Amino acid sequence: MFEITQHEIVHRNPWFGVVSAVVGAAGDEHPYFWVEKPDSSLVIARERASGAWVMLRCQRPTFPGEWTLEFPQGGLDTGERAEDAAERELVEETGHRVLSLRRLGVLQEAAGFATSRVHVFSADVARDAAPRPEPLEAQNEVVELPDAEVRSALLAGRIVDASSVAALALIYLTEGQA
Repeated sequence: MFEITQHEIVHRNPWFGVVSAVVGAAGDEHPYFWVEKPDSSLVIARERASGAWVMLRCQRPTFPGEWTLEFPQGGLDTGERAEDAAERELVEETGHRVLSLRRLGVLQEAAGFATSRVHVFSADVARDAAPRPEPLEAQNEVVELPDAEVRSALLAGRIVDASSVAALALIYLTEGQA
């Protein structure tokens, strides 16, 4: 069992905080740092009419010049239910609306250094409107891919977002497609 003897937030911004702590373990004390971040929701969305997966072709500031495929996802606002965040993020990022939503599970985003969880949902969706991305996501492109292309992209290393990869494992295992 760990004992946290000191705990101080050393940095905070609108998205996360960085904690400096002293953790007691095995009779010694050790410095430890982690990121405090709100939970998020991720939606494995399938277009009801075509059966295609709705994904985003993304580039992130943390990996400039690298384009990947991800499922729509984003942080929960204060007091927001995970289901509501899933629906909101899907509309904002893709312009699709949820026709039916099913919870698949909850993941620890990065257990060794972050406090956030990712609530994973699958959804049947329909295109409803134009996406309304946040400014740093405006370059993202909504793509609809058949299952065979998603599997190929995963094996080719074009889907590398850890939450999206883990979500694919959940959906394939729950649907018996592994």
